[in-house]
Amino acid sequence: MEKISFALWKKLETLYATKSLANCL
Repeated sequence: MEKISFALWKKLETLYATKSLANCL
């Protein structure tokens, strides 16, 4: 369960980073 949650957070973090990066451009 913990592993899945960690993977989910990592995915969310990557998605958010890409979104904010796209906004900067």
